Amino acid sequence: MEGGAAGYQSPPAPWFPPVVTKPRVGTCFWCGAEGTVEDDHVFSRFLGGTRALVVPSCPACNRNISKFEQEVAAFSPLSAHRVVFGPAGGHDREHSGAGETLCTVTKDWSGTYVQIIMRARGDEREVLLQLPSIQIGLDGKGLHPHARSPEEYARLVAEVRKAFAKGKRPREVLRGMQVHVLPDGDPIAADPAFRPRMFLHQRGDLRVQARTRAEAKGFCVVLREHLDRLDAVGQNWTTKTNPKLTVSNRYLFRVTPLKRLAAKLALGVANKAAPRVLDIGGAAAAKAFVLRPTPEDGEPDPGSPVRWRRTFMHPKAKDLGAAWPACHVVLLEAVEGRARGVVMIYGGMFVVDLGPDADPTALPAPVVTTMPFGGGTPRLLAGDEGAAMAETVRGALASLPPDADL
Repeated sequence: MEGGAAGYQSPPAPWFPPVVTKPRVGTCFWCGAEGTVEDDHVFSRFLGGTRALVVPSCPACNRNISKFEQEVAAFSPLSAHRVVFGPAGGHDREHSGAGETLCTVTKDWSGTYVQIIMRARGDEREVLLQLPSIQIGLDGKGLHPHARSPEEYARLVAEVRKAFAKGKRPREVLRGMQVHVLPDGDPIAADPAFRPRMFLHQRGDLRVQARTRAEAKGFCVVLREHLDRLDAVGQNWTTKTNPKLTVSNRYLFRVTPLKRLAAKLALGVANKAAPRVLDIGGAAAAKAFVLRPTPEDGEPDPGSPVRWRRTFMHPKAKDLGAAWPACHVVLLEAVEGRARGVVMIYGGMFVVDLGPDADPTALPAPVVTTMPFGGGTPRLLAGDEGAAMAETVRGALASLPPDADL
């Protein structure tokens, strides 16, 4: 199983039968409510998932799950990995995870936030573009421009002046401009170092990022008072050497959405490949965890059934005792009287506790499911192939240091 996604051979025929795609009446897999249900991709689209493997979900649960999946896709260590290994645009309809570009926020060497664009170049992640931006606090302090060259900064300032020429009121400045409001509980919003910013997107349009729309308006009021300083401040900044940003810069993200995604994968695969596992008491607790709101940054997350191993890496990494599979893997097995799901996503490893294995016949043998990084049909591995993959997963898990758990 070595090599990238391009070398992965999907099975000639789907493992799972075709599914009904229209809303229909049924029972929600997640909350058990009767009523209208929709198809919920077990493997999210940004993981390459298709309608070949879905579970019925009520609209409320589907929205709940989609929210944390979008957070994982955009603001987590998986973000950079999906750019390289994830599905290309156009795979199975529109893809929320089209892997050509990614806009994210990270901290640079000065400790302030910047917007960056990342693309995949072969097997390497590369920061191709640092979006020029201007940030300032509502107290008028911390005026800080970001740009790679004086010419780039000059284009930003020209667009900013053009926006402020539209009118004196903040709503006139913001008219027709995208305002990126950070979601509640976002760790970036909670960071005192964060200040509202106006940045020039690669498409050429100005955008604003703030905690709230009211803060965006306040930002416009303050920035207007400092328009005359922009040229001088930019000249001082852009003549300095700005070290190249890389994806090794600090990522600010919440762990719980990652864990919820892992639990969803384990339960969704079990629903098709080993449905009797869902009768185990721990499975109900895992379902509740998938639906539970993500705690605010810094708050404890009691009762999580998922352990996380911090191992996001290239699948060809040589520092593991076992070969790292070049696909997503879900392994369901019973170990020491407890059922568990070991989930590997782009090189991240999670262990989902499904509770005591009171009925040994529910999971008499390990169940292994794989999904190509680049998208396609999930496979249920049987016989020697399944046993070999199970050993690969166990070997990777055993090779991690004891302190890798969160």
